[in-house]
Amino acid sequence: MPRFDIGPIAFWVSPTTIMKSAIALANWQARGSQEMLQEYRQFRNDFFPFLLSQPHDQPLDEFCMVAVEAIKQTIHRYNVSDPTVLAFASTLTETLESPENHTAAIDYTRQYTDWMQQFQASPAGDIARRAAKQLVSWGVQPLYEAVAGAGSLGNQVYGQYAPAMRAICVQMKVVCQDTHADICFIETLLHEQIHAAIFHQMGDDAERRELGWLHELAALLTSQAAIRTAVQELPDPHQVTRVVRILNDLRTRQDFGDLADAVLKDTSHPLVAWLAWKQVFQLSPDQQRNYATCEIITPILHRYGWNVHFPYHYGDYFVSCFVDSL
Repeated sequence: MPRFDIGPIAFWVSPTTIMKSAIALANWQARGSQEMLQEYRQFRNDFFPFLLSQPHDQPLDEFCMVAVEAIKQTIHRYNVSDPTVLAFASTLTETLESPENHTAAIDYTRQYTDWMQQFQASPAGDIARRAAKQLVSWGVQPLYEAVAGAGSLGNQVYGQYAPAMRAICVQMKVVCQDTHADICFIETLLHEQIHAAIFHQMGDDAERRELGWLHELAALLTSQAAIRTAVQELPDPHQVTRVVRILNDLRTRQDFGDLADAVLKDTSHPLVAWLAWKQVFQLSPDQQRNYATCEIITPILHRYGWNVHFPYHYGDYFVSCFVDSL
């Protein structure tokens, strides 16, 4: 069975999700003339959304056959002629048709299916289901499907929200190597759901300036708060202590983990960043576009108990926001 239900979240493990994420979420880059880049963007913008839209439980052979045919059709539709773009299309075709890649996708699926079955039956599986429901109670909506990936995002990235896929990709190859893989999996899954919920509400505005630290602060604090809330319901106090210790360790290893510690020290309120985002979602379009200015975001953060002034210094670092509106 390729689907595992983690409370309201569906998590898919199949050879197709492994192959799909390996191709579409890889860090492909192109350099060249304007004409070449235009053909490259046309090809990518047509092919990758189609690839990602294929069913997660589609048989691998069928998925690869359909994808290769789509590559041919895309080349024909846009009359692609640039040698670099054609070479890129050829690389994708070889990747999809490679017997070695098919074998690897099937092996990864078998390995991660076994891992997920053990996870679902463990206390950590219960924590995950409770924590996912906790996110819903805090207004984190919608919760997206998630898929298992291998190494497509790099060896240091645990997961990523993929807007084109409308799903979370959890890099099981990275997660399973962690000393505390079970809790790491839960945090990654929920962390990326926060990013997805913010993207869903704010949309994709290339001209809008973003506060990357506020995105990460909300994802980190809210996901960990959901897990902490869920674990408090466990009957075993030793398990509670273990999970809290692991969460603290995971936080120290993440971008803006030090910032999260500083904010918790200032406020004792782990939902402060998420509540601020919920207020941003209610702003007018013009104010949303300028949410990253001190004039707008500072009073919102004050309203939820973080009496911050920018630039905000913590340890050897600081974060700030913009002064002028767009």
